[in-house]
Amino acid sequence: MPRDLAAAAAVGAMAAAIGLALLTWRRRLRPTRLALRLKDGRSIGGCATGGVARFLGVPFAAPPVGADRWRPPKPLPPAAADEVQSAQSWAPLWRAPQPDLGWNKRGTAFGVRVADSEAGCLQLNVWTPEALIGGGEALRPVLFYIHGGAGKLMSAHDDDYSGHQLAARHGLVYVAAQYRLGALGFMAHPALSAEDDEGGERGSGNYAVLDLVAALRWVQAHGASFGGDPANVTIWGLSTGAQLVATLLVSPLAEELFHRAMIQSCVDLTNVRELRGRHEVWQHKTAEEWGRALAAALGCASDDAAEELRRCRSLPASAIVDKSWDTAATDCYEPAVDRRAGLGAAKPLTSVEALSSGRFHRVPVLLGVTADDGLGKAELEWTMFDDVATVDEYRRLLERKLGAARLAEALRLYPAESDNDVEVALGRLSDDLWYAVGSWAMADLLVDAPAAAPVYVYRVTQTGHTEHGSDTPLWNGSRWGDDGRPAGPAPDAAMAFLANFALSGDPNGAGLPRWEAHTQEAPLYMQLGEAVGMRGRDEAEAARYALLGAWIREELRDGGPERERLSESAAARRN
Repeated sequence: MPRDLAAAAAVGAMAAAIGLALLTWRRRLRPTRLALRLKDGRSIGGCATGGVARFLGVPFAAPPVGADRWRPPKPLPPAAADEVQSAQSWAPLWRAPQPDLGWNKRGTAFGVRVADSEAGCLQLNVWTPEALIGGGEALRPVLFYIHGGAGKLMSAHDDDYSGHQLAARHGLVYVAAQYRLGALGFMAHPALSAEDDEGGERGSGNYAVLDLVAALRWVQAHGASFGGDPANVTIWGLSTGAQLVATLLVSPLAEELFHRAMIQSCVDLTNVRELRGRHEVWQHKTAEEWGRALAAALGCASDDAAEELRRCRSLPASAIVDKSWDTAATDCYEPAVDRRAGLGAAKPLTSVEALSSGRFHRVPVLLGVTADDGLGKAELEWTMFDDVATVDEYRRLLERKLGAARLAEALRLYPAESDNDVEVALGRLSDDLWYAVGSWAMADLLVDAPAAAPVYVYRVTQTGHTEHGSDTPLWNGSRWGDDGRPAGPAPDAAMAFLANFALSGDPNGAGLPRWEAHTQEAPLYMQLGEAVGMRGRDEAEAARYALLGAWIREELRDGGPERERLSESAAARRN
């Protein structure tokens, strides 16, 4: 054969080989449709790409609408034998109704349209290694993710909350669950409390918490169908989601539903909302009293509490969402402490009370913050209803809250020389209470309990990932392949630490710096940045912790000095 013909043949063969390889690669990336039948006979549809199967928009509870609005979630009704329920390319993913702030627009997620629906919002998404579908493989750890959003915003249907990389790189089964938001998820009302008295789990003020308990029970029932181990579930939340993880840690209803916990950027130690307890933060109103105020703002006021609730239930969800930022709905974003006698309360004690008395679930905990965490004065509950704008008002606030004996040290650590400094000082105080100092205080309370499980503390210093919530892609790799993998060791280390923690309750593993468990005697944290390794608190951090950590442990243990508890009879008379 002439040399030029031989060369042409070789080139043709190479092109054919490359073409075949590209075709194989494209086929591997092309989604393959899947159908999976669950134990309850329900079939769900999904797809597989790159060795990872995903199932989007899977319902885990019945629609919480009509008479079931503001009731504990109910099981799904029986499905038809040939019914396939899941979000496909032609169907929307449903999220909880919420106010539109622009940045939280509906849009699409994972290539699927997202829309608001009160009826369809109790959904979850699952990512799992494709090889686990159908059985035949050992069950893998489950990561159960709870999104944030100030208790009134966001959903699990967000590209940043993808579990693809965790499933592909570490073989984890990843579940991201939704819950009712704002007044639909957290409203309390005396008529709702009366319905609770009919028996069963108590929802007044805590429907969102019960939604998550229902989703965790769904994982217990169906996780193995996806290759997930129901005996090895890690709950993980960001911001409000982290506060909800903290609530589940102290909730009797969540017993044996999870086995490890990750608290990412926000603890709930200063949460003081109570069903029938008053506190200065909430203008000395109980959550039930705030519920009546919200009913009045909705135009549903009645001397008869039951009639008032009936009117609220008759409203469209949009009317309730429109009041999300109304003063009367201000308290509807966090769980309520329900001290009524008997069983069934989602949160019978504040977190500080529960942790101090040992009444919480003994599971390994991983928690931490970013270097620039927090949202500033806007979320400081101490001043939610106070107009603190001058130095004198600021000083009086600190003295009233921290006590005269702590005032001088508080002013030294959070100085405000002029009125222009007050907002910044309050922002720093807020960020410490909810994030940095709060996380240290929670770690100390957890390890101080009898039979304590290990606790691991971290701080993210990775460039570009130090703002509140911006570290999520380090843990789950959700933006890898779009914006590219961040430089440095932190991205691989963070995801590997999390995967190891989900597997065994210990983040340590081969090829990783040693992560020491937290102790009060040697408070260290894992730094995740351009350098990865253990670090200790500096002098300024130690001083801030000495001040606020002591206040949290000493003053909040019994609900705080400004709190008024109501007896059940007194609450009934007032309502």
